[in-house]
Amino acid sequence: MAGLALLSVSLLAVSSTSAYAHRMKAFSWVEGEAIEGEAYFTNGQMAADSTVELLVDQKVVATTQSDEEGQFRFEALAAGDYQIRTDAGQGHVATYYISASEFSVDESDMDIVVEPSGPEASQSQKTVDSTLSKAQVEQAVAKAIRPLREQLDQYEAKVRLHDILGGIGYIFGLFGLFVLYRSRRQ
Repeated sequence: MAGLALLSVSLLAVSSTSAYAHRMKAFSWVEGEAIEGEAYFTNGQMAADSTVELLVDQKVVATTQSDEEGQFRFEALAAGDYQIRTDAGQGHVATYYISASEFSVDESDMDIVVEPSGPEASQSQKTVDSTLSKAQVEQAVAKAIRPLREQLDQYEAKVRLHDILGGIGYIFGLFGLFVLYRSRRQ
């Protein structure tokens, strides 16, 4: 009986990793008035020629195809909450959400001017004219953190050793409860 249980657990562990290798992911970001993104599988292969839908309130408002490198783009969009759904066929579907706050505000709306104050203001050693709009700052920060978001997304997609060991431990725990139940029943 113990040999059969060990064989079952081994087969389950081996068979589940191949299914997990084809899991699909999507990653998108705002670039000006456009949404750009990429679709890929967790094994690193890009999802070329996937159908990409742009949804607002669960309704499709635009559709495109990803290129050979899994990249796609939706042009001339108003700021808003969007859902991107990519479909590579055979059940490989991934979604990603873009919130209205990721779109930059109009540059004419808010200009931030940094002027020195306090004791440093009276001393005119160095004068720095720093006029940056909020939109420019947001765009620079978004561009700077994009690689970090991509790296985090790829890290979350990987199956790690502690995930596998945790799953095996969970199965052994359930098997132990089953054996305990059977021994008390007899």
